[in-house]
Amino acid sequence: MRTFLATCSTQPIANAGNEFRLLPAGLFSAVDGRPHGLPGWRLTDETAQRIIKLAAARVSDFVIDYEHQTMNAGNNGQPAPAAGWFKRLEWRPGDGLYVTDARWTERATAMINAKEYRFISPTFHHEKDGRVLDIINAALTNNPALDGLTELAAASRRLSNNATGDEIARAALAYQEAMADTGVHVTTVQAVACVSPLDNSAITAPQVTGKKSCEIASAALAYQEKMSAQGVYITTVQAVAHVSKTPN
Repeated sequence: MRTFLATCSTQPIANAGNEFRLLPAGLFSAVDGRPHGLPGWRLTDETAQRIIKLAAARVSDFVIDYEHQTMNAGNNGQPAPAAGWFKRLEWRPGDGLYVTDARWTERATAMINAKEYRFISPTFHHEKDGRVLDIINAALTNNPALDGLTELAAASRRLSNNATGDEIARAALAYQEAMADTGVHVTTVQAVACVSPLDNSAITAPQVTGKKSCEIASAALAYQEKMSAQGVYITTVQAVAHVSKTPN
């Protein structure tokens, strides 16, 4: 089977912590048009779990270098120092594939904290149809290929702090449907958490004041499951609308 190699800056990093997102869930593409001739690269639940197993089976760590110099050293003859290392990966459905044990060098830590480097760019293999197969390594870069957009679906953009329960419900449903089209299953809880305001503050519609979005998401999922047991199908919009109007 023929595979293809790609790099794509996907995640801004604020500090030299041990956790960052390596690749987004679902369909994603670069601002320069890559992958050319395809809707985008695709990372699904099934593929992500396979990548995690491959990573766990490795003996050596994955390297994080500077500007992909590890891949370019054979051509330009320049040194390829490591900025850090990682080995543990974690899949967060509806969000992406995360590194959870990043270990940065002193030099890289200083450069990241000084904002001299601000983005992570993974190198990965993918099939002809864009499906991601495995991770090769990662690099620090200042050229964000996704330009701040880490999910292709517009529905994944977070709503403003004054969003109503109905707006959150409809945005969550749109996000679920968009991700389903890319082969990624997103639960009600995950969808509501993704589209809800960044500070996760209480939704400001009068009937739901005091309820945090995560509480509404959990209650909506429980309501869906309860009604499903009775043979009644409840959509995300209906479930969120129902629990949003229920007094605390």
